[in-house]
Amino acid sequence: AKLVHINLATGKVVNSYVFKAPTLQPTSYLDDVRFNGDFAYITDPGAVGLVVLNLKSGKSWRVLDNHPLSIDHQPIYADGKKLILRDGREKRVGLDQLEVSPDGKWLYYQAIPGPLARIETRYLNDSALSAAEVAKHAEKVRETWSTGGTAIDAEGNIYASDINTRSIKRIAPDGKVTTVVQDPRLVWIDAMWVSDGALWMPSGQINRTPATTGGKPSTVEYPVKLYRLPLPIKPSPRDHQ
Repeated sequence: AKLVHINLATGKVVNSYVFKAPTLQPTSYLDDVRFNGDFAYITDPGAVGLVVLNLKSGKSWRVLDNHPLSIDHQPIYADGKKLILRDGREKRVGLDQLEVSPDGKWLYYQAIPGPLARIETRYLNDSALSAAEVAKHAEKVRETWSTGGTAIDAEGNIYASDINTRSIKRIAPDGKVTTVVQDPRLVWIDAMWVSDGALWMPSGQINRTPATTGGKPSTVEYPVKLYRLPLPIKPSPRDHQ
């Protein structure tokens, strides 16, 4: 597993960060990544924890492993159906989504079924702190829902897809939730992104694959689509530097 830094202007690799044990666990699969100055935060739903990477030194470490706010404590529902693995077990996904607040103070994160939690980044960035000490500072923000992906804007509003209702909900900094859009085309929106004046929403249709339907044949509709919703929003400067 590795994180690759590519200069898009030249097409050349600037750096490659390779993860090995003990950062990488036998069940790891590294997923979402967000940036905060000299640090990158990477979720590991496979081993259920968070990887912190110092981009300058290349050093990495783990925090929040199997924390009560990291684990997959509920089943996942999409389009009214519980997701089932090929072997008949419920599909469970732990710490998966994350966003850095615009001021860089907080890291918000959650397992796919929630709840939304947060921790001050100063605890994550200090490699001298023990994992147990870091874990003391994690706090629950609010209950959420089965979420495919998140994004954050310059005002600190978090956009979280609701894969059970094919909608996008906005969680304001004060915790208030409003529905931004609901549309039958929004099937498992994942990996959203905020640009100047728009929210970008890829429809991954993961709930239509054999890996989530107990091995039933795929019902994914091709081509897979990316939707753009014009909104009076701007991207957070923290993760766009």
